[in-house]
Amino acid sequence: MLKDHERAMGTPLWMAPEVMLFKPFNEKVDVYSFGIVLWEIISRKPPFAHHSDYATFRDAICNKHERPPIPQGIEPTLVDLLNRCWHPDPEQRYAPSSALTLLSSILLSSPLPSCPLL
Repeated sequence: MLKDHERAMGTPLWMAPEVMLFKPFNEKVDVYSFGIVLWEIISRKPPFAHHSDYATFRDAICNKHERPPIPQGIEPTLVDLLNRCWHPDPEQRYAPSSALTLLSSILLSSPLPSCPLL
């Protein structure tokens, strides 16, 4: 477990809540970021574009558990992957290797016609 005592390192739009809150963290912060990047690929939009104030954004992510809206028509297993990757409780997020294995399985088993991943 790591903890940044002085300031949050990284880019807030992709930063896990525990980093913004200066709490101890582990590799699950990267799983959170992976979920945000995966959402960007699927939606072809920047995350949290409606936020312009850091304090409001931080409150929305850390306290209200706001996450990007998942587009309609997405494969249910991919929806589950996104939701688990950016779960507010890091212990509920997939391990990095599990997230990648699940994504590979989804891509191999589902045509995902509405998803620009293919």
